[in-house]
Amino acid sequence: MWREHKKLWKKRMVAAFVVAGLLLNLFLILRSEYGREKWTEATVSCYRSVYREIKNMQPEKAKRYLEKKSNNQNVDYLRRIGYSELQDETSHAGSYDDYLDAREQDYSQSEVFDAFRKTSKYDRKDAAKVMEKLRKFRGETLVVVPSRGWHIIFLFFQTDIVGLMVLFAAAAISFMQEKERGEYVFIRTMKRGRGPFILQKAVALMMFTAEVLLLLYLENILVAWRLYGLGDLHACLQSVSGFIGTGVKAELGQSIVLFLGLKLLAYFLVMLVILFLMTVCGNTQKLFVSFAGVLGISSVLYWGIPENSWLSVFKYVNIMGFLHTGDMMAVYRNIGLYGFPVSYITVSIVVCVIAGALLLAATVLIFSEQKITSRAGHRILPKGKRQRKIRSYRLFYGETKKILHYQHMLLFVAGFAVLILWNYKPVTMLYNDDSDVYYKQYVDQVSGPYTKASAAKIREWQQERLEMDKKIHDEKHQSSSKAVRSRIEYGYTKERNKTKGFMSLLSHLNYSYSIPGGGLYYERGYEQLTGYEEAWKRDALLALESVLMVILAVAGIYSIEYNTGMMRLLKTTPLGRKDLRSAKLWIGAGLVTVIFAMVYGSELYRILSAFGTKGWNCSVACMSHIPMKLSGLTVADYLILILAMRYIGLLLLMVCIYLICRRAKSFIMTMVYSAAVFAVPLVLYLSGVQILRYILLNPLLLGNIF
Repeated sequence: MWREHKKLWKKRMVAAFVVAGLLLNLFLILRSEYGREKWTEATVSCYRSVYREIKNMQPEKAKRYLEKKSNNQNVDYLRRIGYSELQDETSHAGSYDDYLDAREQDYSQSEVFDAFRKTSKYDRKDAAKVMEKLRKFRGETLVVVPSRGWHIIFLFFQTDIVGLMVLFAAAAISFMQEKERGEYVFIRTMKRGRGPFILQKAVALMMFTAEVLLLLYLENILVAWRLYGLGDLHACLQSVSGFIGTGVKAELGQSIVLFLGLKLLAYFLVMLVILFLMTVCGNTQKLFVSFAGVLGISSVLYWGIPENSWLSVFKYVNIMGFLHTGDMMAVYRNIGLYGFPVSYITVSIVVCVIAGALLLAATVLIFSEQKITSRAGHRILPKGKRQRKIRSYRLFYGETKKILHYQHMLLFVAGFAVLILWNYKPVTMLYNDDSDVYYKQYVDQVSGPYTKASAAKIREWQQERLEMDKKIHDEKHQSSSKAVRSRIEYGYTKERNKTKGFMSLLSHLNYSYSIPGGGLYYERGYEQLTGYEEAWKRDALLALESVLMVILAVAGIYSIEYNTGMMRLLKTTPLGRKDLRSAKLWIGAGLVTVIFAMVYGSELYRILSAFGTKGWNCSVACMSHIPMKLSGLTVADYLILILAMRYIGLLLLMVCIYLICRRAKSFIMTMVYSAAVFAVPLVLYLSGVQILRYILLNPLLLGNIF
């Protein structure tokens, strides 16, 4: 066990992933805190300064002081935001009995209303047990603490995302890489030797898991202390904003210990799930798909099921629910088991222990019983026919068949296509408002370059709008009262919207008239394809989807010879290496093309089928977010340009994966390295780190960077 643990830390890539995880976690925390909108939230320095002013005050005095300062117009506006935020956080400071009395009143009223409505017996039992739990805190005093700092410790979920990445990478290096290299063949020839080995491997990985957890959350504690301070560690947990309804009777220092203990159980469960999947899955692609499926299903259950649903037990009793340990501690919650309410924390501990023990036992048993040699029969051809078959063997055809059929890549691509179809959602919101409907009607009639015919139509519409406005004005002027004028205005709502739509047309015309090749077209569909406003998130999601699929599809093509040991034979002749490399690159390019066509073809069809293609022969600079330096390109030219950039980016990604594979010489490590280098920056870009759009291949993969 100690040898396996020591061997794990001696691997440089494991240490590199741990260091990278710590740096990434630090970056995410600092970006989250220093990236707050200063006009709506207090800055770090302002929050820290305001807290220091009230740090040693009694709760009631601090609340009066904050109320006075937040209403003082002579105080700087940004400073008043800090006072207001601390005032909200300390609203319950003082006696816990005030909060409890309010809960008691709500509970007594609910008992009265239960007689007039249908309420299950469980709901009544649950409410009664919650109040029984909260009554134990009567007499507690809530002090003023910097809640922001404690939120970093208890509620910063990005730390768990970083932790999952580090744990998966470490398990891949420690277990799956050795499995791919065939290092377990001799161990698994003796059944008695397999069990202790896999058990020691699991214990070593769990020890590593505990160390990673402590490193990550020690970093969170230090950052929280440095930015905001921690306040009085002897204060009760209810003093933290958002934790007033907790059922944990502990001081803040004790709460950290409980939090780390619950988080450690969740991390152990995740590591055992990873180890179990690595034991069961025959290849790395199945491993990645299975692990993504486990996390995906858990996420859908946690975020998709409402709290008051009868399926709420599945919302909380899953991996994603256990990882949200801070939310588990923030509010006292019961889980219904056979009609009886049981504390969520108790249920999570029992489920993690039982599920972890079952996963560990299953991993040891399956690893010990796995067969080394396949029972599949081999058909032996007659000598002459076998020679003719060997002589007529074509490398490209053989590699294509091996990849698509034997490596199940054809099935994999088909599954990806089904997933795209399942996630396909037609555009339903075609217009911004009612006036936008008429704006599109006007534009569709004169779309394209500005001509004499379109100018005549626009003048005719302008005259109609002027006459209608004059008619509305005359009727309102002749009306006898304000109420009548209001009815007249309401009756002409449709005409007012038409006028607004026509004014939008004139505004677009004035902007595009001076642009070479300019014209009129309804730009909303094209804006979604060119990254306008929130459309950049859609671009990033499509790029991330494409990158992950290319990694899953291409990594196995280049690494299979390393896993089977065939590369030793191929390396004896330069000619064999050259022809094989060429064939694999062409096959990889074909898979990249298919993935590109499925991802971006479906997106183009989704947008253009809803909004049409009118006006795409006009200058793309007619859209206000496109720079004038691209005025020489039509909309169609620009769409082709960004699609070509994305396609080239995916081809370069394929080449990079090939180079990584030559270095890693392992399927699992090729995927881990590729995901860390190319997928993680896109995830961070999606989270709001805008500078990453210009890093590595992201400018090509995103396309809309102008």
